[in-house]
Amino acid sequence: MTNKNYILCILCFVMTLNVNAQDFEFHYGAGLDFVQVGSYWSPGLVVAPRLNILNLSDNASLGVATEASFLYYSTNNGVMELPEDRVGFDVPLMAVVNVGRAATEYSIEQMGFKVGVGYSFGQLTLTGQDYEIVEKSDGPVIMGGVRFAAFGNKTISFDVSQAFGRGTTRGSLNSLAVRFLYNFKDY
Repeated sequence: MTNKNYILCILCFVMTLNVNAQDFEFHYGAGLDFVQVGSYWSPGLVVAPRLNILNLSDNASLGVATEASFLYYSTNNGVMELPEDRVGFDVPLMAVVNVGRAATEYSIEQMGFKVGVGYSFGQLTLTGQDYEIVEKSDGPVIMGGVRFAAFGNKTISFDVSQAFGRGTTRGSLNSLAVRFLYNFKDY
């Protein structure tokens, strides 16, 4: 079995824990991000659903989440070193521990943090006048971030994730993502 299959099995096992003991909590957010695949950076939009599968306390939970990024950037300034168009995606699937702000529906903390580990699927397609380069990056990912109250007690998140990829055009192709999220579900 490959590493990808092991990680998917672990995520499926974690999702089946505590099925009858409590109701699941669904949280979601959206925002902006900057993702680096190889040596190329690209801005994008991100959607971030999270399913809490186990509430450890009023201020801590264990869940599964993704922070799927959809990337697009266009440069039409005639610079030959840069590609004219960049499109792609970055989709990390993670098991996440949440503590403090927005960890559960009962949390009343003003600050919180999250850490996660999982597997990331990513690709950045670079298109120029006479070429197209596809950079893929699939591999293990780690993530860490903070949540805090802003804009009238709404929850804002800032996080960074690092994927240790196995690229298709090179031996190793890592990706780095910096995300700013607005959380829609506040209690």
